[in-house]
Amino acid sequence: MARFALVLHAHLPYVRSHGMWPFGEETLYEAMAETYLPLLRLLERLYAEGVEARFTLGITPILAEQLTDAKVREGFWAYARDRLERAQGDYLRYQGTDLEASARHQVAFWELTLDHFHHLRGDLLAAFRRAQDRGQVELLTSSATHGYSPLLGYDEALWAQIKTGVITYRRHFAKDPTGYWLPEMAYRPRGPWKPPVEGAPEGVRPGVDEFLMRAGIRYTFVDAHLVQGGRPLSPYGEASLGPVESAEATYYVHELESGLRVLARNLETSLQVWSADYGYPGEGLYREFHRKDPISGLHHWRVTHRQADLSAKA
Repeated sequence: MARFALVLHAHLPYVRSHGMWPFGEETLYEAMAETYLPLLRLLERLYAEGVEARFTLGITPILAEQLTDAKVREGFWAYARDRLERAQGDYLRYQGTDLEASARHQVAFWELTLDHFHHLRGDLLAAFRRAQDRGQVELLTSSATHGYSPLLGYDEALWAQIKTGVITYRRHFAKDPTGYWLPEMAYRPRGPWKPPVEGAPEGVRPGVDEFLMRAGIRYTFVDAHLVQGGRPLSPYGEASLGPVESAEATYYVHELESGLRVLARNLETSLQVWSADYGYPGEGLYREFHRKDPISGLHHWRVTHRQADLSAKA
């Protein structure tokens, strides 16, 4: 039987107190306003309507720690209020123009964002925890600092990344995780290992899956080539997780010798999400991220056409 899993991954590097654009802090607030809070509103609406959601969401420890930080909450409140004021200014400027409706939408969006954030008392993680407790979503953990597992030079470092991720999850969500998002979906099997730089010793090392099982993790996710075969850009050759039966291998759950179960990302589906040529980012009706209002910095234009210059965005 083929299986489909909708898995969303949420991660941002540590930007707390780094400063606003171009220093990174703004990216966290933007994700909170335009991704995490809308997702929570969707979950709340589906629950109220009696509709099952049943998807998986990975929240990395670095992101979780930032979302629960008092300074980040204060910063987001100030950011959202500032965006509301900018939207109100745009609405006054664009009265009677083609952009009036967009500006009005922006005002309504930021009012809703502030109301929702206030309703949650700024605690987005608690809201995701409630969604998990209701059975709507299954939350994943990940490595402590998003360390790239195959290249970590010492088993102790890899174990610390995984164990800390489990501990952080337990503290925020009051249960042990069973699923794990590998940073960059990067996996290394058991076998001979050679460090990419000097310092770490060579030798035979356990696979990443063995450390995950030791931590109580029961499943994770990898890229398609690990179950389909092929030529990954990796120093570990062309080895796959097991015998390659067909190109449809991403449709099934695979079990390793360690007992860890593995699901693979389906490339065709991923292109629908990521590719500007084949997927949603190139859809003309979507909002254009890169063109900003010269005064407010808000986004009022649509993609229009994937090959259109920014000045041609409508």
